[in-house]
Amino acid sequence: MRRKVEWSGNKILVPNEGLWGTLIPIQTFLETNNNYGCIPEASSVHLTDKVHWEKSIEQTVIGKRKNKHPPSDWIALIERGECSFEQKVRLAQSMGAKAVVVGDYMEQDDADDPMNIRVWDDISQQDANMPLVMFPDGDASDISIPSCFVIRSTYLELMEFASSGVRVGLYLDAGLDDSIWEDVGLLIFLLPSIFALSAILLQNAREAVKRFRQRASVYTIKSLPCYRWHSNGTWDRLLPSEVPDQEPKSYALWSMHLMDTALANPALVHEKSYIDGKWVNALNGQTQHVYNKATNEVLAEVVDQGRQDTEMAIKAAQEAFQTWSKSTPHERHNYLLALFAKIQENAEDFARLIVAENGKAISDARGEVNYANSYVQWFAEEALRIQGYTTPSPNPSNRTTVIRQPVGVAALIAPWNFPLAMITRKVAPALAAGCTTVVKAPHEAPLSALALAYLAEEAGIPKGVINVLVSSRGKNESEMGKALCESTLVDKLSFTGSTRVGKILMGQSVNTLKKFSMELGGNAPFIVFDDADVDAAVSNAVACKFRCGGQTCISANRIYVHEQVHDEFVSKFVERVKKLRVGYGLDENINIGPLVNEASQDKAESHVRAMQKIGSEVVLGGDKGEGLFFEPTVVLVKSGERVPTDDEETFGPVAAIYKFHSEEQVLRLANDVRVGLAGYFFSENVHRCYRVAEALHVGMVGINTGMISSSTMPFGGVMESGFGREGGPTGIHEYLYEKALSFGGI
Repeated sequence: MRRKVEWSGNKILVPNEGLWGTLIPIQTFLETNNNYGCIPEASSVHLTDKVHWEKSIEQTVIGKRKNKHPPSDWIALIERGECSFEQKVRLAQSMGAKAVVVGDYMEQDDADDPMNIRVWDDISQQDANMPLVMFPDGDASDISIPSCFVIRSTYLELMEFASSGVRVGLYLDAGLDDSIWEDVGLLIFLLPSIFALSAILLQNAREAVKRFRQRASVYTIKSLPCYRWHSNGTWDRLLPSEVPDQEPKSYALWSMHLMDTALANPALVHEKSYIDGKWVNALNGQTQHVYNKATNEVLAEVVDQGRQDTEMAIKAAQEAFQTWSKSTPHERHNYLLALFAKIQENAEDFARLIVAENGKAISDARGEVNYANSYVQWFAEEALRIQGYTTPSPNPSNRTTVIRQPVGVAALIAPWNFPLAMITRKVAPALAAGCTTVVKAPHEAPLSALALAYLAEEAGIPKGVINVLVSSRGKNESEMGKALCESTLVDKLSFTGSTRVGKILMGQSVNTLKKFSMELGGNAPFIVFDDADVDAAVSNAVACKFRCGGQTCISANRIYVHEQVHDEFVSKFVERVKKLRVGYGLDENINIGPLVNEASQDKAESHVRAMQKIGSEVVLGGDKGEGLFFEPTVVLVKSGERVPTDDEETFGPVAAIYKFHSEEQVLRLANDVRVGLAGYFFSENVHRCYRVAEALHVGMVGINTGMISSSTMPFGGVMESGFGREGGPTGIHEYLYEKALSFGGI
């Protein structure tokens, strides 16, 4: 349960705008006259009188201002149904309001019947893409003030909001309100007490609102459906914010809306799994939701499969292997190049899918698509380079030749952090080698994998060669994993994920002794020596640490800086991190999106708090944002103390900076872990470069660079970071076995 936060006055938050101020009805600054300048019964007035009245509205509103001055942080409260609404919005804008909060009008019948509190919703408007015309009668292009329209809710929805308000609501002190909102106060101020709502059931709704309006604890609008209007006539649905302890940090600048996710090729989006060339539902009939990580809105309802589906996919792959394994390298090369062309053709749509289901910024997503497709292209060429060799025989009558053949059915288990690239990095070499595949897509982000299956079908790849399954976390996922490990028809298993899960999969495969390749967890050191180019080190450290929000297995997890350049590095590093923009990834200006789930967010926060507890200094950030966002954070680790980043990767936007004094010391610290995936260091001394590169216990080293991965290099680690390599000239060998042929009697 979250802690209550209270402020004096009518403080209010406009979701996702980062606006924080005092909510004041616009009527506070106007003299009241006949219905605030509106015609009482427009239907009974002659047309010429109506036209005259419309022309006089602006005079009525602007000319009747009270001699009052709003505070600098005020937010205007305006009723949309009031006839002079448009002019009042302009007035709020001219008076320096930070935003306007707009509520729909309430018909008299609705006000008198507390069980019928519904005037308007998406369905009644017949168009979810444009829920309301804010200014139906004129040009509003000059209105630029941020606005939030509060949509009327049913009574049951209000009950739901009230019951969950302790968890997600923001408690406010409403103060004395002299607004015109006797009929619509319920839109903004929901009563937190179930007893109060019971009273509404028993008494007149309007009287209940009046009684509790004065000095009552109320909920902010963020617990209600709220839409933001744009001057071009479009709308965004706003995401409820987390409860802040101070002026809120609002990161989700753009809400996921149907118009945002429109793809040039809608056929890419699939909710069924792909088995034996068919799109099928789960045999158990179960489904699961895929959420937009920035807005928590449902993107799709995909299948949730278990053991039976997995066995069906394995059988399909095994049958397809009989033919695919006999295809020529040139045929497989051509199929992969056709797939490469299809991905390239749909690159922007893939990027938008990745932003939605994974959360990363659009620039990172586009980079992932290019990176993913580079593996398809690389292994298309590698298919032509599968070569054997001959060896001399000690027997003069014998000749020995070695050929390489496909292993068989390959089970490929991919993670969520690169929902397209981690799959192509496995599928492409498997297909190039002549293997068929069963892909377990990540349940957090399965849409990219399903889209890839669709394009493989479009590229003409035969049925059964690629099969894609989806399961939810829990029983179904466990059953699927066991089925892949225990099946005697599966000859190869490639897994990218945590060390813990990798060990489980190996244990479950002990009776079938498959060929394994595993890319497991890391804890990458990033070392800046005293002879380094500090500016280059800063630039690369920021990129290496915060790319994809720090959610990569080769992200810099421990940044070691020599004491002679420590202060300079920290100063420049913090300034660079301050410039990173956090928000919804479809905004081109955003650098960092949300984390993948609450567990990741909690882990990042726990690491920061643990480091603070032992005396480390948080010099930037350190707090959760709304939804799944987390502030870019910089922590100066207290020397001599062991902190969480020494033992595990944070997998979030938290940069832990350590100080060291010698090469010997920093190598001891860097290697004091049981994992070894990647490491980085910066130095201008060529002798040191060779020494340190050879001394680091990792599978990959970045020397004067923080960006190392490419399809042309072997990717993998040592110790508990796994074994086997993906990419490079040897990557295809993970899906081949050597067969020795000895010819005698020559």
